[in-house]
Amino acid sequence: MNYIGNFLKRKDAQLYLTLIFLIIVIYTLRNFIGVILLTTIFSYLAIKPSLFFKKQFKVPYLLAVILMYVFGLGLFISAITYAAPLLVEQLKVIPNMISKAIVDHPYLNKNIDKLINQAIHSSEIVSNSKNVLITGLREAGHVGTGFTHVVLAIFLSFVYSTSHNRLLKFGHEFLKSPYREFFKNIYYLVRKFVLILGKIIETQLLICSINTLLMAIGLSLLKMPSLLLLTIIIFIFGLVPVAGVLISIIPLGLIAFASGGLIRV
Repeated sequence: MNYIGNFLKRKDAQLYLTLIFLIIVIYTLRNFIGVILLTTIFSYLAIKPSLFFKKQFKVPYLLAVILMYVFGLGLFISAITYAAPLLVEQLKVIPNMISKAIVDHPYLNKNIDKLINQAIHSSEIVSNSKNVLITGLREAGHVGTGFTHVVLAIFLSFVYSTSHNRLLKFGHEFLKSPYREFFKNIYYLVRKFVLILGKIIETQLLICSINTLLMAIGLSLLKMPSLLLLTIIIFIFGLVPVAGVLISIIPLGLIAFASGGLIRV
């Protein structure tokens, strides 16, 4: 018993026990983990620029946060309003380019016709296609849920960002309680997680922005069509570390082949 008591008094043991406790809490809240992570990300992206803006321009912190959210939402709405029509026009061109590329390449056209005929006469492919369609429709229903989570996360992050200083003061009061060692460990672990996550997000956004800029310049030099669409695809997939760049090659390669053949690919 003395050995167990001495073990539990060790700071490293208490830290690991606190970590286990947090893992259990996270597992219990696993259905809300998406909202929690998005709220953390949006809050970090709002608070850090707001603190910089406050320091540089000597404005109240609350005003800086409100300006950041107004700027971010305004930029998003403007992008949808002005870019969406152009994006739709560019999307209309792609099917025609792909069909033209198939017609212009007899070998490709012959093989595609062969594959289509096999698919029509294959009961297994038809059965699998039904399963894929059902799965696709089921997953499409999750899009609305995902959008709801994003909106909820933006609202919660705004509430947290505007109340950041008061919440910090409230949280520090727990460090004066009889269980201060436990709350110190929670504060240490959560703070480390948020800082690491924030650095990962900052680095990924920087890499993604540089990659998108360089790719846009390269694609414009190659005279690729639908440049805005391709730039958006590159930026979105670029947010996914490592795999995103590889996945983005597929639509880029298809559009390049449709517009300029193997040489452009």
